[in-house]
Amino acid sequence: ARLQGPAGRRRRTSTAATVLPQNAPDRLHVELVPRRQGFGLEPWLGAELVLWESEKVAASGSVVPLCSISLTKIAQVQHRPENCVRLRIYSENKEARHESLTFASDSEAKSWCEALTESVELVRQA
Repeated sequence: ARLQGPAGRRRRTSTAATVLPQNAPDRLHVELVPRRQGFGLEPWLGAELVLWESEKVAASGSVVPLCSISLTKIAQVQHRPENCVRLRIYSENKEARHESLTFASDSEAKSWCEALTESVELVRQA
């Protein structure tokens, strides 16, 4: 089963670099997607966090996502106040970027934070 669902984008007031394009919508569809074949943990070792404009766009399979982030590039996952999960991500040139996603409830944000943290740790240990 894949981890997926709606999320919001918290726009930053600072000039810190983000992974989503500036014109990305405030409401998104987020999925944790396996990228390898195999059994057990194998498919998840190449997993990516994929951000789409909507669930409908994601399901169409014909549109490129807004962004796709390899779990190996996620340096930190933090649960923040106001139903928020903050990600620190390293780009190809090792530049730190940040993205904050908001969820419908604090418990949903905590669940996403825990699942992403566990997934990132599993990939690092493999």
